Order: sequence, then C-alpha cells, then structure tokens
Amino acid sequence: MQLARDRTRDLVSRCFVDVLGHRVSAIYAPNVVNTMRGKWKASKEYTPIDTETARLWGEYMSGASMLSSFFKGEERVAMRLHTKKLDGYVESMSVGEVRGYMHEIVDPGATDVFEVNKVLYGATAPYKTVLAASGNATQDWQTFYDLSEQTPTLVKLETTATNDDAVVCCGVTIQEMPNATVPLLDRRDLFDQSVMMDVVQAEGMLAYLSSLFPEVNLTKEHVKRVPVDYYCRCNKEKFVQKLFSVPPSDLSSLANEGGVLLSCSYCNAGYFVTAPELEQVLLDKHQQQP
Repeated sequence: MQLARDRTRDLVSRCFVDVLGHRVSAIYAPNVVNTMRGKWKASKEYTPIDTETARLWGEYMSGASMLSSFFKGEERVAMRLHTKKLDGYVESMSVGEVRGYMHEIVDPGATDVFEVNKVLYGATAPYKTVLAASGNATQDWQTFYDLSEQTPTLVKLETTATNDDAVVCCGVTIQEMPNATVPLLDRRDLFDQSVMMDVVQAEGMLAYLSSLFPEVNLTKEHVKRVPVDYYCRCNKEKFVQKLFSVPPSDLSSLANEGGVLLSCSYCNAGYFVTAPELEQVLLDKHQQQP
C-alpha cells in the first residue's frame, strides 16, 4: 500500500551512507512537470509546452531539487537554461517548493548557457556558476559538480512519458564526503549500469538506493523524505506593491481603461487589478510624497 501511494507522490529522498562517507539525494516526481505545463497552458505569449520540452525541464528540475535538498530552510537554487531554441528556469527550495518554466524561443545569436545560482543564508550575493549548456541535463549537472563544486559527484536523471503524455521524473545525486572510506568513483560502473526508473516504479526508491550500496543495509529510517510541489509565492498584494513604481500618468491611463491584468513571469498566475485599486495606489503615492 505504501509503494502504491509513493508512486503518486513527488518526493525527494535524502540520506547519508555514513560507513562509506557518501551523501545521497534522490527524486521521484510524477506530478510537478505536469503541473508546470498546466500553469503555462493558457499563456498568450508562449506556445504550449510539448512533451519533449516538458521532459527536458523535468530533468533540469530534478537536478536543481536534489542540489537544494542539501541546503537548509529557505535556501534555494535558481537555475537558468538559455539556448538558441529554449529559455528555461527552475527555482527550487530545500523545503520542497519548485517553480519555473521552459519556453520555446528563436534566438539564433544566443550563446547556449547553463547558469546555477545558490542562494544561501549569510551570503551577500548568490554563488553563481555559468557554463556552456549541452542541452543534456545529466551532462550539464555533472559538469556543474565537476567544475564548480569540485567534490566527487555522480548524477543520473531520467524521465518517461505515459500514454496520456504525463511526464514522470526520476533522479539521483551521490556525493563523496571528506571522510569517505571508499572513493565514490569506484562505484561508477555500478551506478552507470543501474536501471533507475523501472526499479523505483516497481519496487520503490529505497530498493533502488539499496542496489547502489549493496554492502550497506539501508532502511527507511536512514532516509529523510521531503514532499515536492510546484508552488510560487506570488500574490496580488505583491503585484499591487510593484505598481507604486509606475508613473502616475500610466496608472491613470490603466485606471481609465478599467484595470490591468498582471501575470507572474515564474508561474503564469494572473492577477486583475481593478480601476478602484489603481486609483488607491495613485492616492497612496500622492500621500507618500514629501
């Protein structure tokens, strides 16, 4: 019954394999990508997201979610993929919140870029890494760890599409810790040969992780699981506050037109600001003037 329930839930599973000195993050997400597609389906600016584009976003999202799971609180990863044909974004918090998009574009002069920003407590600015994008999520995330983190790391990302084009994501990231007793790269052949999606769907994530560490008796008590959800913290109040930076003449014009519909660039949520609300912003701006 638990396995059947887990097949329908988006979860990041994290554990430490202490006897080997490795830390692990894994994700199984049958819903997040499809929620993202639904959010952007009504967009008037972008074409509907096709299945292959959605699968690609899901793989990059999985990598970002696993990286952020190593963080704490509301620390987050903000990742961008920009190529001649795609513009993608993922923002993932360690608490399991994810938002973003993947849009088809035409930008023949663009340089293909994969950018990762780590937003951490106590840092005055995000830790930014900019790399040439390959368009392959596993390769790009592996390159990120190899060049930026400089910690031995293995990454595997997979997606599949069901008969109704729903996208399911799966991924695992393993890092060697400073006190490792066994080099992680000694496990590469076992890692590369492992069949992730099939095992996770048939037997569960714990069974797959156990197959990667056959010499260790992993149990569910070793694994911390965090639900993952496509969620954006935008709201109407935040959009109204941004209107205070709009020139009064423009606000008056919008009020005369009966109001304005504002859309979130991260999740496509729409908020209609009425003429009376715009007039109140105008009044408040006037009262705030010295």
